[in-house]
Amino acid sequence: MSNHESTENELKTGRLTELARVCARAEARETEAMIGYRDSKYDQIAELEQPVQRQIELAAIASDIGQAMGLSEAQVHGRLASADRVREHTPRVWLAFRDGTINEARLREISSTVELLQRDESSVRLDQSVLAYAQSHTVFELRRWLRQFVDRVETDLAP
Repeated sequence: MSNHESTENELKTGRLTELARVCARAEARETEAMIGYRDSKYDQIAELEQPVQRQIELAAIASDIGQAMGLSEAQVHGRLASADRVREHTPRVWLAFRDGTINEARLREISSTVELLQRDESSVRLDQSVLAYAQSHTVFELRRWLRQFVDRVETDLAP
């Protein structure tokens, strides 16, 4: 391969990387809009006097979001739960998602791992170490790394 071809390929892969980041940022904007809608509806629903009416309105939130975005209610619940978990326990991961450094699939994998962790310190360690790996590896490789991370940091808790 000539230097010209090598440079041309680097430009093309750089463009692909940038497009992937644009898509990841769009996923983050979607997720933030879902959170904003949900939270706004929660505020409105809290003002309702009738408990039954509150329950009906709460149940409709995921349906409303799903219809607007072409997602099932289960997908809406999953995305919101992942986002909430990551925002609360791994703020660096959340910021990386927002800036397009990692995409929604990686966020979901990290969130699933956070859910497994039993110690707050483990979540902090994850937040400090996962991004470098997540940015440079496939989702499959990240999933394997995350399993190893849980085994390593919470070995003494295994049954």
